[in-house]
Amino acid sequence: MFVLFGLSFFTIAFAAVCPGNDLTDAIRQAAISSHNTFRSQLAQGQSTLRGGARAAPAKNMYKLSYDCSIEATAQAWANNCQFQHSTSTFRNGAGENLYMTSAVNANPLTSINQAASLWWKELADFGGISSSDTTLTMAAFNTGIGHWSQMAWAKTTSIGCGIKSCPNQRMTIVVCQYKVAGNFINQPVYEIGTACQSDRDCTTYANSRCDTSTRLCFLGNSTVIPSSSTRPPSQFSVPPTGVCMDMASNCAANIGLCNNSAYFTLMGQKCAVTSNIGLCNNSAYYSLMGQKCAATCGRCIPVIPTIPSPTCVDANPGSCTSWAANGFCSSEYYTAAQKRAYCARSCSLC
Repeated sequence: MFVLFGLSFFTIAFAAVCPGNDLTDAIRQAAISSHNTFRSQLAQGQSTLRGGARAAPAKNMYKLSYDCSIEATAQAWANNCQFQHSTSTFRNGAGENLYMTSAVNANPLTSINQAASLWWKELADFGGISSSDTTLTMAAFNTGIGHWSQMAWAKTTSIGCGIKSCPNQRMTIVVCQYKVAGNFINQPVYEIGTACQSDRDCTTYANSRCDTSTRLCFLGNSTVIPSSSTRPPSQFSVPPTGVCMDMASNCAANIGLCNNSAYFTLMGQKCAVTSNIGLCNNSAYYSLMGQKCAATCGRCIPVIPTIPSPTCVDANPGSCTSWAANGFCSSEYYTAAQKRAYCARSCSLC
């Protein structure tokens, strides 16, 4: 027997080695491959809705990369052997999908593949969206497509999973978490359009590129893999005492190394500012960065005038009311700067 549990609310194509975690690289690869295969099929108009019609193709559908810090949080929750969702605070604002099988010692590789397949199968089983409208309305969500919609959320770029055999509970549980989180009610799961054919087609995030083999977009720094040919900047000097600054000119180009265990110390020495930015939303450093680097991370407490300024507006007035109702303004994952930029009025930040 297996059971699915969906979430009601609201960094490379090959899985990275995650020091200190128990999953094997084969399991990580299965998780990332299954998700990206399904996303690629959807982007190219090859996914099936309930009734047999094809779902609309997607533009700006992003390839997921595997994130070790997300895996650590997902595994920590799986280790609790509770078939219920973690809190948003526990998972640092990530989305979350759960799967359970009553096979106590289920093969973890089989379990991760079964979880992904059954989550994705919700589209064909329940529909929810149509070939002309991908909006995740509450009615659509209530049909039972919450796992699929998180898997398919086009703006999501990172995933990490945990698996735990729980003899006392007579189950094996799979937990996958996603950033950015999906399942925002009354928002589109994805944009209808033609899957990317070149880098210029990928516009959701700056410096995005197109993987023409999968027709998925990906973040420009998401394919950095430590090797003999990959090195951080070498030209730097000692910064003045107490000053946080980048001492090399090309730190931004190497931001993908900031959270890489092989280069963590070196990047901190040579690219302090860039490294700090890279840590802002890292689950292991989220609290500390908020305390020590509030300005860098955009978490300074805003000064709120008593009378709204005439220029106090929502950048997305058609969406902010729904976002605010679904927790955007109170979410710890989004920075104060992001909240002001998108929904200043709805979040009462001006």
